[in-house]
Amino acid sequence: MKGTALLLSFAATVSIAARAVHGADALHRTIVQVEITSQMQDPLLPWQAQPFQQAGGFGVAVASNLVLTTESLVRGCRNAELRLPGQGRKIEARVIEKDAQANLALLSIQPRPENLLSPVHVMKGLIPTSSLEIAALDRTLRIQRSPAMLRASAVERIPGAPYFMLQHAVVADMHTEDSGLPLLTADGLLAGLVMDYRRADRTAMVAPAAHIARFLAESGAGGFAGMASAGFTWQPLLDPAHRRSLGLDPLGPGILVLSTLVPPGTEEPVLRDDDVVMKWDGFEIDSTGFYEDTDLGRTSFAYLLNGRTRPGDRSKVDVLREGSMRSLDVPLYRFSDTDALVPENVEGNPEPYIVASGMVLRELSARYLYAFGSDWQTKANVRLAHAYTFRRMAPDRPGDRIVILSHVLPDDANNGYQHLRDEIVTGVNGEPVRNLNDVFALLGPASPIASLQLKGIGVDVSLDPSEAAASDARISAKYRIPAEMLRFRPDVAVPANTTAGRSRK
Repeated sequence: MKGTALLLSFAATVSIAARAVHGADALHRTIVQVEITSQMQDPLLPWQAQPFQQAGGFGVAVASNLVLTTESLVRGCRNAELRLPGQGRKIEARVIEKDAQANLALLSIQPRPENLLSPVHVMKGLIPTSSLEIAALDRTLRIQRSPAMLRASAVERIPGAPYFMLQHAVVADMHTEDSGLPLLTADGLLAGLVMDYRRADRTAMVAPAAHIARFLAESGAGGFAGMASAGFTWQPLLDPAHRRSLGLDPLGPGILVLSTLVPPGTEEPVLRDDDVVMKWDGFEIDSTGFYEDTDLGRTSFAYLLNGRTRPGDRSKVDVLREGSMRSLDVPLYRFSDTDALVPENVEGNPEPYIVASGMVLRELSARYLYAFGSDWQTKANVRLAHAYTFRRMAPDRPGDRIVILSHVLPDDANNGYQHLRDEIVTGVNGEPVRNLNDVFALLGPASPIASLQLKGIGVDVSLDPSEAAASDARISAKYRIPAEMLRFRPDVAVPANTTAGRSRK
């Protein structure tokens, strides 16, 4: 009897060990190390490329030739390579889908390898609060498992981007801060993808499974549609006196609409400035912008947009407008950064510019301002910083941008103006301009700048058109700007790699 019990115990141990080994083997072909070489346009000298950058993180196999990782890792990718546990060789990959609003990206291995990757399945339903783990690779590419516990789920800002979405805050003791690690259930299902890890409080910010499932489904069916937006900015409505002046209960619901964008394909927004949003799709919105979600509890109403709906949907919105309640049918669409007065350009896409007689014209972007450093608010031009802080989402008309004279490249043709920097351009050659496309339309491929009208300066910047060609030739030679790159539009050309772009670090 004792021998039988011992035999049964041994058999059970072997069975458990076999399952553990099988699970480990599968995981060794599920988690990959991702190595990215990236390069972007220089935000201050846009005719140059920044030095190549090396970045590392992780990814998880979601198909036999597809790896899911974060968009922030592959941003500006010029080359992608994967490494699997137990394999020394690197595998070339390419980015086939990415989205900054979702902070997700798909890498493809071509040609399709046989039995190289073991894809994980995405869980359905609500995330469990316990029995979770984050799987990682150490420096020797060995699998490391960290028990994890769900602490909270909330709409938070995506790391390194100005977009918001539902994220899980998961407590885990990890030995890496790299993104792209999988959060797994006890059954080995994908419950989320780590976007950021804060070692100080041992908290990982995780993209949820439902978010990932939608990204994967739409990426395989024509492209990810993005996150839904209603195109407006708002603020909490807490001040009792302000609420009374609007005819509202001082302790009741409602948030205040500050500004609106015109939805694509329409002539005017459905929501208006100073509307008070009371309900969204039947959910009451409290004075701080939260509602009671049936699954998540008290949650930011932004989740009703980018979590429960998609671009192309419509929402029923109850608002108080000029003292009367109205029910509105609000179209939802994917917000495009190009609709903003001051685009963020999170992904570092090449931005258009014009260099003429040493005058460097471009459109203001957040990426340009951030190039001044962490204290850009004090280093950048006050007028530009103010426009970004308070007006970036409020163009007067669709297509409006802020055209700036960022600086002047010294040349004999621009003597007397070389001190000008970060001035807002309102006109070129006596014609008003709303964006750089207007400037391109005025100048064409080679017409000179005769004058610039600058905001706040009563005297025009006047240049000699007859000297323009000779000046451009000198500028091109002195500052090593190829002649064809003096006027750049991303849809026409791509900046060449200059000396600054060839160095590595």
